[in-house]
Amino acid sequence: VDVAHRFFQQAVQKNFIQGRRTNSVVAACLYIVCRRLKTSHMLIDFAEVLQIDVYDLGNVFLKFCKELHIKLDPIDPSLYIRR
Repeated sequence: VDVAHRFFQQAVQKNFIQGRRTNSVVAACLYIVCRRLKTSHMLIDFAEVLQIDVYDLGNVFLKFCKELHIKLDPIDPSLYIRR
């Protein structure tokens, strides 16, 4: 959660949240941390909880990664077999 908070602070500093829903940016920050920790959380899980469109959330996630030059490893499909 601390790492996600730092990502959100960077988003505020870069004025990334302007024109976007705050909960979408927070969800993108949390998803980045989940991807780095290789947990089995999917973007659609965050979209369901927030009741927002997964494509809109994905768009925010991709733009945020591009803005902060965040490189993430490809997702390992074996993480989702238990689901």
